[in-house]
Amino acid sequence: MTDPVLRRTSHIAVVGDDRSRVILLDLADVHGTPHALEGTAALIWSVIDGHRTLPQVVSEVAALVDRPPTEVSPAIAAFVDELIGLHILVAGGEADPVPVTTPEAMSRPAADSPGSR
Repeated sequence: MTDPVLRRTSHIAVVGDDRSRVILLDLADVHGTPHALEGTAALIWSVIDGHRTLPQVVSEVAALVDRPPTEVSPAIAAFVDELIGLHILVAGGEADPVPVTTPEAMSRPAADSPGSR
């Protein structure tokens, strides 16, 4: 069995997409909290490009931080699991998670929406 490819979900907005600081916002969640990734977290995010598996991400990050893959693998795997749990990443051919919405947002008249005044 091959390892699944990791990819970013399509409903995540990314600001500052570099290897030092990245801000992520789930556009499907009206109450979403921005996620700030800095340092190694931003570096890991930059390596997840939709073409690499977890072992490939680990190898690439290990090379970039000049550490053995066995040393960084547990922390990277835990971080990736956290991002999957937050619906920021998906593994393999999984579809993007169902967008999160609230009944209030769906039933609010357009005239009451922010920016419509």
